[in-house]
Amino acid sequence: MNWYVFYTASRQEKVCEQYLTAEGFTVYLPLSEQLRQWSDRKKKVKVPLFPGYIFVKCMISEITKISGYRGVVGPVRFESGYAIAREGEIESIRRLLETGVYAEVIPGSITTGDRVIVEEGPLKGQTGQCVLESCGSYLYVEISSVNHSIRCKLTAASLRKL
Repeated sequence: MNWYVFYTASRQEKVCEQYLTAEGFTVYLPLSEQLRQWSDRKKKVKVPLFPGYIFVKCMISEITKISGYRGVVGPVRFESGYAIAREGEIESIRRLLETGVYAEVIPGSITTGDRVIVEEGPLKGQTGQCVLESCGSYLYVEISSVNHSIRCKLTAASLRKL
């Protein structure tokens, strides 16, 4: 048995986990506690660490059956076959989340020298170059326009690598 990675329908991770667990499968849905703000209040909510994905420990022969459950889109595939998470990777994620440390997954990795586009905030749509990595999840991005450059400190989550 291996930990196979499955795609879920948008915002259906918890539903998939409930159905598959009820059917007797071993399912892991890593949840991260985040502070969300509404117009009238702030609240801590648990959100999937990997939106759109769940991990299911099963036999390869059960993948088709699992893909038929409500909210499950299908297995993640690569050229070499189905995506498999190693037991050690699952345990590392569990240990990290048990510590209560703030954790956030940022798709891709942005490093010094990468061309990026700003996806949120007042600079949305602007392109630039990552010039310095700061401690934490902040990057300094140089945005050139009108023969001048602006260096600003942005979160990696607000950037997408070009």
